[in-house]
Order: sequence, then C-alpha cells, then structure tokens
Amino acid sequence: MDKINVNNFDFLRIVFALTVALSHLIELSEQGILEPFKIYFNARLSIDGFFIVSGFLIAKSYENSTSTKDYIIRRAKRIIPAYAVVILASAFLFSFISVNSFNDYFSKMPWKSLPFDNEKSEKLSEFFSVQGIPSLVLVDNEGNLLTSKGQELVQNNSDMLELIVNKKYNYLLIEKTAELIKGQGDGRISADDVVKLIDILDNKKIATNDYKTVFYILHNYRFTDPAINILLSYLE
Repeated sequence: MDKINVNNFDFLRIVFALTVALSHLIELSEQGILEPFKIYFNARLSIDGFFIVSGFLIAKSYENSTSTKDYIIRRAKRIIPAYAVVILASAFLFSFISVNSFNDYFSKMPWKSLPFDNEKSEKLSEFFSVQGIPSLVLVDNEGNLLTSKGQELVQNNSDMLELIVNKKYNYLLIEKTAELIKGQGDGRISADDVVKLIDILDNKKIATNDYKTVFYILHNYRFTDPAINILLSYLE
C-alpha cells in the first residue's frame, strides 16, 4: 500500500473508461458502420473493473485524509470539475455525430441551450467574453453581467455565491467591498472607498436588492465615520 503510485492502476482505469465511452458512442450514434466493433467493447465488464480499481484507490485516499471532512472536500475538488467538463463536452461533441437532432437531445434538459453554430450563441459568447467550455457566466435578473468568472467563484468562494444566488445580493457591491478592504491597515472602509461603491450604484437603477446589499455591507464591515455619513446621505 505504501507504493500505491508506482503501478498501472491509472492505465487500467483509462482503458476501462475509454471502453465504456466507446461502447456508448457506438450505441447512441446509431451508425451502422460502427456496429461490427461493438463486440470488442464490453461496457459491463469495464464498469466492474473500473469500480474495483477505483474502490481500492479511494480507500487509500480516505486512509491518507486527516478527517472525513477533509476527505469529502478533496474528493469533491477532484471529481466535480472533471465531471462537469465531461458531461458538457460529451453533450455537445457527440450531438454532432448522432442521428438525434440537437433539440431532441436537449429537450428534457432543465436548462436552455443553443447549438455551437447558432448565430445567437456566437453573439452571446462574444458579449460575455466566453473563451471556451466549461465557462460559467453570472447575470442578474435584468441580464446585466455580474462576472464572467463564475466557475472560479463556485470553486473558491462559496460564501459569496450563497449571498448572490440565495439572497440575491448585488455581486458587484460585495466583490468591490471585499477588494477594498484587502491590504487596509485597520480593515475599515474609508470615504474614498464608499465613493467607489456609489459609482457602482450610479451606473444602474437602484433596486430593493441593492438596498439589502448595502445594509448587509454596513452590518458586516467596518466603516470610518465619514464613510458611513457619505453612504447614508446617498441612500436618502
């Protein structure tokens, strides 16, 4: 067990995974030219082999973890990003070689979708600066861009994500506030900092969620007295 990394387990898992993928490709594509190769890819046997090897390695991973929480976090970071990439890549790439149309393929999906070669898709990608997949862009209820770094936010700042998604707080205000207090000597928001926050509000029609966000910031961050006065005066 001490020399678990000096082995061919990863190679075996790749072989098993590819066998399952190719088996599904042959089945779902419904391409007659691929049918003769079906007998060479036993998906059931490959799945069994993959889980046997993976179970052994996962047990070792748990054994090397400092706690159950540490183990769960490490597994989530390892599995979720790769899982998202594989699902999205498979859905888009394999749809081009399947006899099923794009609309049929995505008809039961809970999210809206556009084909890659669709003009609207290209315009949206350009507007939101999408460079490739996976890419997660966050917008507010009015379609205004909040951040094009949604994937980074999901992976590294779950607390901020909670505020934005569940409580509907203004992401730009929350992000800017967190940015302003970095490197501050006493950790307080100054009058100059408040002006920068007000600039964000001046560029949009102030809604109820903006007020809620400001009150959250006032309650959870420290301000200088002049800064509080400027912010309260603005809200009046």
